[in-house]
Amino acid sequence: MVLIIQPWFSANGHPAQSVINTARVLADESHFSYLVSCISKSDRDVRNFNLLQRYVKANKFSVNSPSLREGTFKSIFAVRNYLKKDPSIKKLFYFDVHLVLIALIWPFFRPKNIKHIYVCYLMGPERVIRFRLIKYFIERFLKRREVVLFLRTQELVQDWQKHFPDADIRCLPSLEISDVTVEPNNTNSVKHSKIQLGILGQIRVGKGIEWLVPLFQTYPELGDLNICGAFSDRAAEVKLNRLKAYPSFNNKFLTEDELLALAAEQDYLLMLYDDWDPRMEGAVMFLAAKVRKPVIVYDEGWCGRMVRTFNNGLIAPKHKNEIIDFIKALPVPGTDAYKQLLSGVNSFKFEHSGNKLKHAFFEALRD
Repeated sequence: MVLIIQPWFSANGHPAQSVINTARVLADESHFSYLVSCISKSDRDVRNFNLLQRYVKANKFSVNSPSLREGTFKSIFAVRNYLKKDPSIKKLFYFDVHLVLIALIWPFFRPKNIKHIYVCYLMGPERVIRFRLIKYFIERFLKRREVVLFLRTQELVQDWQKHFPDADIRCLPSLEISDVTVEPNNTNSVKHSKIQLGILGQIRVGKGIEWLVPLFQTYPELGDLNICGAFSDRAAEVKLNRLKAYPSFNNKFLTEDELLALAAEQDYLLMLYDDWDPRMEGAVMFLAAKVRKPVIVYDEGWCGRMVRTFNNGLIAPKHKNEIIDFIKALPVPGTDAYKQLLSGVNSFKFEHSGNKLKHAFFEALRD
């Protein structure tokens, strides 16, 4: 039995949705249990937890904030209590984790009946190798026989292995696209005269919003730029506050159904991230595949590799002075060029579907 732990379930954006997506794919697999953090007075957390329970039997533990540090620390005690109730659990799988904290605590906490602890980390190794002492503790943790480090892309695996060659490091595919996902009903879709470009989900600095909004204000003939989602934090809201007056800027938390419906109204989903680790997966690409829409990305890292491999979108120029001509030349829906992109989206969706990746997921969890 495997206990999947998400100590970051209360965070705004993808952490909760990714666990829900995984649970949806693994709903028929009885050897997984779920334990997630929740802020008791958060309507969003209650809604997400109820959604998770549609697919699996889940338990929760209380946190006061969406802090990964707090969630990881409190998860230690929540896991200990859970194991008392269910001693059949032999493996722990941290879906997200504060890596430094778990590395420090684990040697003193490890339950005797736990054979493996899998920790999934989303970013590169630069943060943990910057300081010699932190790297020392991470290295000791990763060298333990029961510890496996999961990363989401081969780009990340390669860089981690350079710095921690003795660690058990594996690439774990994301189970983001369920074969039972219900796509939104588009029968009431509005017909637009301009091309529709969407920036959806978490609103934060570095997603291109800072320069794309002024660009579309200056050149409205380029199309409609639609921005919708909740701010990642107060700092992002302060920095982007001046852009909230833009007519198509909608600051609101989107439920899964709302996000899918809004994504389906776009012609392209934009992933022009200026502040982003390009080795990481892009959740928006999975969202785009669910509603059969192409993406626009830079030719960097995982996103660039996916578009070059599947032709499920277009690669934008990095120089801002070239972006106007690029947008003007975008294939519009109904054209042969746009249909070719949709064919690429279908290929990406098939190769990243739950049924296609289940075996690789289970293989990564092998002893």
